[in-house]
Amino acid sequence: MDKKRSTLTLTGTGIVVIGAAYLLTENRGPEMPTGQAGGSQAPANVLLIIADDIGVDKIGAYADDGDPDYRNDAQWLPQTPVIDSLATAGVRFTDAWANPNCSPTRATVMTGRQAYDHGVGNPVSLYSPAALLTEDTSLAELVVREGYKTALFGKWHLGENDGPGGEEWSTNYDDEFTHELNPNTHGFGRFQGAIGGDVANYRRWESLNSWTDYQGTVTASGWLETEYATLNITDASLGWANDQARPWLLVASYNAPHDPLDLPDAACTYSYTDGDFPTEDIGKYQALAECLDIQIGELLAGLDDLDDTLIIFLGDNGTWRDYAEGPFDDGRGKATVFESGVRVPLIVTDGRAWQAAQPDFVSTTDWQRSPTWVNDPGREIADPVSVADIFATVADVADTDGSSGTDSVSLVPFMKDVPGIIRDQVYTEMFNSELTGAAALRSGAMKIKVDVIADGDSRCRDNYQLYNVVSDRYEESDLAEKAPAALETFRAKLEAVVAIQGNGWLDIPDC
Repeated sequence: MDKKRSTLTLTGTGIVVIGAAYLLTENRGPEMPTGQAGGSQAPANVLLIIADDIGVDKIGAYADDGDPDYRNDAQWLPQTPVIDSLATAGVRFTDAWANPNCSPTRATVMTGRQAYDHGVGNPVSLYSPAALLTEDTSLAELVVREGYKTALFGKWHLGENDGPGGEEWSTNYDDEFTHELNPNTHGFGRFQGAIGGDVANYRRWESLNSWTDYQGTVTASGWLETEYATLNITDASLGWANDQARPWLLVASYNAPHDPLDLPDAACTYSYTDGDFPTEDIGKYQALAECLDIQIGELLAGLDDLDDTLIIFLGDNGTWRDYAEGPFDDGRGKATVFESGVRVPLIVTDGRAWQAAQPDFVSTTDWQRSPTWVNDPGREIADPVSVADIFATVADVADTDGSSGTDSVSLVPFMKDVPGIIRDQVYTEMFNSELTGAAALRSGAMKIKVDVIADGDSRCRDNYQLYNVVSDRYEESDLAEKAPAALETFRAKLEAVVAIQGNGWLDIPDC
């Protein structure tokens, strides 16, 4: 897929076009220079926790944001006290946008670029073979140059590898080969997990592994793993992190609660400790989500260096429609650019604050000397942000140049509660190898959505919709016909994005 990059700054207009990004921004006060957000603080460890297929409707801390009756009416709302405690000890973003599917979101997080630029518009598979480009600087490569150790445990789903010699990995189990797995080409010194989109079974799944030695040689192997996948990711993450000198970047990329809905042991749930599991899929999903929460707690409690660690929790897209309840049960969800598909949980805290909030906390000299990355914890941020912003945030924390993340704006001003540059608009999209799909843009309370459909041998834009997602969170009232002037304003905003898109997939006429 051809890609183009442009650089333009329009001063005095509030419009900034940087690289392939189009960001209307506003200044909350004097700008904090990129790479200097930490001031004299030593670089922090970074723990990025990614949950698979979990929207704001399935996290307790988010349950009261929309319908005040939802928490009480939802029969299958998972209990998530650990994730909720991250919000209490940090900042919770209520209006964070991801891409509608997992691979595009992960590529956006890894590069700080939108899908039209990094090229991953749909889940990576035989039907959508686009993978993360090696020429794009990844989140891991960003911090390696500052001396960070890097690892990813769990789901990759940004490019698949055959086994040595092009064979199936199953023919090479328990053997070691000099063979680079995709995560290593993007800066991760250690990888263990599922290279594809899911596991065949949480209790019996193909685990691929790779590690880079001091000479840069990558060794890889594989085997059939029989430890429950959610627990395995926690155990592998702890084993690696507690053996590293700081600073390090650890991505704990959980498969849960993505299907298959293979139930955990009863001890890894809150609602089913008696082993009386539900037979409904939505109840099984609840159990997988609760096990995820419990394992995040095990991970945090087991990290030796948590007081020097920035923690980011993220859902990669909205909940799949089959597991939705109440106002979220609208036939949308994951794989759509509606709010239930792209509004995701995003929480940022530091281990120091999280530890201090624990009931058994005891202050130590090391804790007292550790840096504070989140001021005034417990805040909720309603400003629209993007998962792309994780890239610039990590760049600030690592005190490195994050300018390659051209669609990324640092969240550190929100974390520190200080002046800085913030977004005025966010954008998301999905497209397949035929370049049909959908896109959406939000500025202020208003959001425009458009579909791209096949029209004979060509493509065209269809079905423009306009919503006020503050007063109409669940997008029940399309304002496109009622507010034609507003629609035209937002079409113009969308055209500005189209004008600088890397692959030009939206640069087509209306139907």
